[in-house]
Amino acid sequence: MPEFRADGYNRPHVIVTNQRESMDQLLVQLIPFVYVGIILYAANQAALTGGMTLILRLLLSSTAALGAFYGASILLSAFVDNTEVMQISVRAGMVAAGVAVAAGGISYACIFSPDVRRRVGRVFGRNSTYNPESPVHVTAIVLSLTLVSFTITNFIAAGGISGLAESLEADQSAIPTLILNQVLWILAALLGVGLFIRRQPAQAAARLGLRFPTPQDFNWGLGLGLLAYLGVIGIIAVWTLVVSPEQFAEQTAASAELAGVFTSLPQVLILSILIGIGEETFFRGAIQPVFGIGFTSVFFTVLHSQYTLTPATLALFGVSLVLGWLRQRHSTSAAIIAHFIYNFVQLALGLLAIGS
Repeated sequence: MPEFRADGYNRPHVIVTNQRESMDQLLVQLIPFVYVGIILYAANQAALTGGMTLILRLLLSSTAALGAFYGASILLSAFVDNTEVMQISVRAGMVAAGVAVAAGGISYACIFSPDVRRRVGRVFGRNSTYNPESPVHVTAIVLSLTLVSFTITNFIAAGGISGLAESLEADQSAIPTLILNQVLWILAALLGVGLFIRRQPAQAAARLGLRFPTPQDFNWGLGLGLLAYLGVIGIIAVWTLVVSPEQFAEQTAASAELAGVFTSLPQVLILSILIGIGEETFFRGAIQPVFGIGFTSVFFTVLHSQYTLTPATLALFGVSLVLGWLRQRHSTSAAIIAHFIYNFVQLALGLLAIGS
């Protein structure tokens, strides 16, 4: 039965309104993915024809332009004196604009200059399968640069660590968003490798390094997942010794809020599985063979903006290198197991510590 307060405030109505707002937020997140899906489809079609097409160049150019425009708008907002508008320092705005313009400039150069594309390939290392003439690989570069640009710009627009922590605390759709993100990572990986366009399911799975886990996959995944967790604990222990408790709490505010959305062990179990499958299928399965372990690990670390430039960034980069090695030496399935173990152990122990 609906509950009404004496002041006429209808609580169920507010709950329904919050739920609708959460659904609206999730739907808004689907719009960019549909656009990216169109780009990936065009890239795979271009790969079948043997080169960059006009429509693909237009789509990629518009993507790079949007990223640069967004960064420039953040800089402009830094000069707006209005308390109702997000308050950003000029220095932060310049960083956002600089990153966005640089990403856009490199993207444009890769789209239109074969020589630049060949030079970019030298960054990825010997283990990379990057082909400067591949429309799919060029698309991967442009979309990755744009995603990095939007991630950094959004972090600055949110107000840094403290602002991100506040937004996570107030976010009623954190868990649905996490689930949606993992589904989108998987779909992006499948679209990227050309499922049903250039590859059949078995070929796509092989390209992504996915297989039914072998005993070695289980053993290496379990062992390195636990080792990665212990390594991070060691870094955190040193970290707490060299900074004040207040500074440590400030630097970990966003990640603490993110971990705080988990309220039960079954929830931790399910989401740890989904995050392991989603992120590893995309980063280690789809991206790493093209960009190599090092660049993929940098990409992976940058997208986890809640850690910023703290010792946690170094720890995450190290974990990513371990996962990358597992993918290269064994399979993406082994990396998924390790990622699941790493996430589940720390989240479950944190949840149990709160409840004790």
